[in-house]
Amino acid sequence: MPRSRIDMSALTKKLAPTPSNRFQALATHDDPWQNGGRKFCETCRTTGHTEEEHAAIPDPDAKTSIQTLPAELRLDILSMLSPTEIQRFRGVSKDSQELVDAPDNRTALFPTREKFEQQYLADSDGRQIWSMPIYRYLTKIGECLVQAYIDEHYPDLSAPKRSGWTRKMRDVYNHHAFIAHIDTPEHFVGLQHLTSVFGLPLSREQLFQWYMDIKARKEPALPAWPPSVRDKSDSNRLLRIPFSGDPCLEKSEFPITSLIYWNQNPESQFAGRDEWLKSVGGRCSTRKLSQILRENFPKLFRGVGICVRTKWAYDLITKAKHNKKIPLTDWERAAILEQLYLYTQSIPNVLALRTNFCADTTREKTPLDGFSNHIATSLRVTRSIHESPTMEFIPRNLWDLLPFADDLEQETDPLICQICADTNHTEEEHAAVPTASATTTIESLPAELKLDILSRLKPRDIMRCRDVSTDFRQLVNAPENDSALLRKVQQHEHSLVDARYFVGTPEAPSMPAFVFAYLARRGLWKALTHTRINIDVPVTQWASNHSPAVRRSERLLKERETNDQIVIPQNGYLPMIEWLVNVANALVQAYMDTHCPTLTIGPHNRVTRDLYGHEYPTAFCEVDTVQQFLEVYKTPIWNISDTDTELKRWALKIDRDELRQYYLDIKARKEPKLPSRPSNINKSDNSGVLRIPLSGDTCLETPKLHVTRIEHWQQHPEIMAGLPSGFRFEKDGWFRHEELEKALGVTLPELGLHGAYCVRTRWAVDTLRKTKKGKVLSKWARAALLDELWLF
Repeated sequence: MPRSRIDMSALTKKLAPTPSNRFQALATHDDPWQNGGRKFCETCRTTGHTEEEHAAIPDPDAKTSIQTLPAELRLDILSMLSPTEIQRFRGVSKDSQELVDAPDNRTALFPTREKFEQQYLADSDGRQIWSMPIYRYLTKIGECLVQAYIDEHYPDLSAPKRSGWTRKMRDVYNHHAFIAHIDTPEHFVGLQHLTSVFGLPLSREQLFQWYMDIKARKEPALPAWPPSVRDKSDSNRLLRIPFSGDPCLEKSEFPITSLIYWNQNPESQFAGRDEWLKSVGGRCSTRKLSQILRENFPKLFRGVGICVRTKWAYDLITKAKHNKKIPLTDWERAAILEQLYLYTQSIPNVLALRTNFCADTTREKTPLDGFSNHIATSLRVTRSIHESPTMEFIPRNLWDLLPFADDLEQETDPLICQICADTNHTEEEHAAVPTASATTTIESLPAELKLDILSRLKPRDIMRCRDVSTDFRQLVNAPENDSALLRKVQQHEHSLVDARYFVGTPEAPSMPAFVFAYLARRGLWKALTHTRINIDVPVTQWASNHSPAVRRSERLLKERETNDQIVIPQNGYLPMIEWLVNVANALVQAYMDTHCPTLTIGPHNRVTRDLYGHEYPTAFCEVDTVQQFLEVYKTPIWNISDTDTELKRWALKIDRDELRQYYLDIKARKEPKLPSRPSNINKSDNSGVLRIPLSGDTCLETPKLHVTRIEHWQQHPEIMAGLPSGFRFEKDGWFRHEELEKALGVTLPELGLHGAYCVRTRWAVDTLRKTKKGKVLSKWARAALLDELWLF
């Protein structure tokens, strides 16, 4: 007769006074019907664990904190934290401050900084000097990076040629010159000395990448922490660096602490002279401001000051300074902290790099990030130690002024408007907040404001506004307003940018960028014949834009199509073009292998079949590695092994290192980049690079509203024949090139057979057709038509 199952819950109650070891012996008894996975703890008298495991179980009601632990254990915990977090712990209590500030503990907690300070003092005592030679090397790094930024963004921002001045701080015209500066020591101090002796977080690769990112307009990037009150991005969405003449560099109107500045108008151009420096005393010192606002503000560099934006905040601080018996309320302090900002015009740019390295190498994610923030006079984001329990938020500007921050995990703090006290927006955004009870319309606005609104509209929308009312018609038709509006509209005119770029105005210095810009309009196709045509056209056009000799040869080839008597000289033109096309094919193949590897590959690997069963190759060449790509570059031109000499003979600038880097950037999904000019192809894919449409994309369909002659091919089905003559779609437009120029009253670039002018709306087509019947367009109608025009 089988035994019945034991009730373990009843057995636990019966064995409550039984020692734990006896219960374990029973639980592990060699009996197949025994349930032996339960444990019992004598400490809390519960099952699930033993008394040996009890200490490792967290107690939700426990009150133990780091403050109640012994000093040795607290030091062991602090040694695992970053210096920023140690600084925060230091401000928790007086006991924490004494623990961290003890000499022995400080050396243990800050080994890198102590090592730097000891080496600094030893070197200064040995040489009997105060300034260390490492500053000169760090200064050179800063000068090189700043000069690279100036060359890229503000090439005309240079000092005039006067005695004692040079136009550039350092000559960094390319990455080779930059690396030469990095590898050259200053007073026997180089990069290896800084990293090995002082432990500074610098590397040659890091500096080189920063230089390349600056030239590629990727750095200095916006900070990742919560944004400051003001927008600090430029037109490229990079950190905005103000330059001489910017209003934000003017002297602050309401300084709280003392600061040093210099006049911008006129700006002195003499180096090494301090007569033009001016000092302004503030209302109080940094220490006094910390007492008034109950915040631990850092000791600032000489000349750097804390200011406020409004007079009421300035008066409130003055009142709190003189009347100590009436302290500020929490909300008054919060409102003042919202108005604070840092004024840093007088701090030398390169000094910011030096202090960023030497004062605290752990304050920023990288030293170069902190350097860019100092250069931009942007404000460092920090978090408060002393949070008032009655305050529901930390003002954003407080993040800018406190000396420590790395922990940015909390969400962006709520905003507060100083006008309506709403926490959903700031005072800068107050005007843009809609009011439900507002009855104001554009009709009731002043004429100046209505003109400003109209200047932001498209020409066709302005034409519609003229028909709204008599007041609008009179406003727009006034001679002074009509000319001003038309000038502003033409400033935003971007319809002909692509056409002018195609014909070489301005000239594209990079052949790969020019080729991919054309492919962004014509796409990559399953049939290599189509893609090869789309590559051959921009390559030939790029060479014609740069070389007069190529233009002459192209003109002779076109004339020979109608006149067989013309003799084409055997000067190597065709082999040179074929070599350029092969290089471009290799780059495009690298793009296809990276972004669309299955576009041309069928079920038969590198061979595909058309509707008739014919096989066609699906790759231009094998460029899986950079060595294979360079083999394409090394191919002789017209039996001439010296490729560079042959290209110079044709006045073409092709750099081997540039092509090699472009290939690597394609494989790394960094190229082709979006064009810096306004363009209809300024679209990115999911990798952030220029979007190249593929066969089947709707943007590759033949446009219906084409104005000039168009030559294209159909997509459905895409014919894979070897010769394109049988499946090209050819159709004349409503206008010839000369007729379209006359109708619009402008000079249009001649596109030939490789591009067509199109319009976006049926209104533009009907308006253009009326010109054929003799109607003369107004200047507003011409401006509207130019806005509708685009290049296919």
